[in-house]
Amino acid sequence: EYSDPSDPHAARRVADAICLARLPGGPGAPKTTKEFSDLVASCRGYEYQAMHAAKATFQALRIHLNDEFGQLRGGVAASLDMLKPNGRVGVLTWKH
Repeated sequence: EYSDPSDPHAARRVADAICLARLPGGPGAPKTTKEFSDLVASCRGYEYQAMHAAKATFQALRIHLNDEFGQLRGGVAASLDMLKPNGRVGVLTWKH
């Protein structure tokens, strides 16, 4: 609905912008959330206007830093280990 959150072209633009900012003569690495958000927004185009341009980047950072997919895999594996024969496991997810 908002575009593919794993958009490799947008991810590359964001990574390049961060690297260029850190180069000598560049503006320097962002020091605040607002600076980082503005940098991300400057390199993600109008195709992301349904939500703030930096939202997906902050989400990706949170997912990586919290190892959310690893936690999900571990939780599902643990639930299957505890499951009684013919039992059921449900997984609810939410995307905003």
